[in-house]
Amino acid sequence: MNAKEEENEQARIKQKMNLALGSKMSSIQNKKVEKEWHRLFPLLKEANHIATQMNRKIHFQTKIIRKMNLYKGTQTGLTSIQVVVTNNEFGYFYEW
Repeated sequence: MNAKEEENEQARIKQKMNLALGSKMSSIQNKKVEKEWHRLFPLLKEANHIATQMNRKIHFQTKIIRKMNLYKGTQTGLTSIQVVVTNNEFGYFYEW
């Protein structure tokens, strides 16, 4: 992936992240989640590259999780990022 494609991919993912987070989230929480995503993105990209070099069918990606209050039926505003590891060789996945 060249630099322009990587920049476009990051912009696309950031746009999806902003849509998922929504406008209800506080700017402090938004910055915290965005900082965590920026920390994880290069690590996951490297892990995917290593898996490709090793001819493994394993894929790493991020997943944004919003906590919900089951009693009130509303979102609490707590948002976190999880790493999803999909192993297509054996047909299972992990969420960290």
